Amino acid sequence: MLDHDRPMETLTRHYPMDSYLIRIYRRSPDEPEKIVGIIEEISTGHKRSFKDLSELCNAVAAPKPEIKTGIPNHHRKDRKT
Repeated sequence: MLDHDRPMETLTRHYPMDSYLIRIYRRSPDEPEKIVGIIEEISTGHKRSFKDLSELCNAVAAPKPEIKTGIPNHHRKDRKT
């Protein structure tokens, strides 16, 4: 079974889900990788600016800090989705 064929509940159990708000302020029509904006993680409100596609990808792929209990975010039962 392919991932896109699985119900969302099954996917979120196996893969951590995070929500982001991405604001794009500028982009270059000649160089699509040159994109400027801010990414905000919805659950924490943490904001980070980016100045190109690589920095945006790094912001999304960055490891998430553990909560105070020491349980990694992807194992938390109380995560906001």
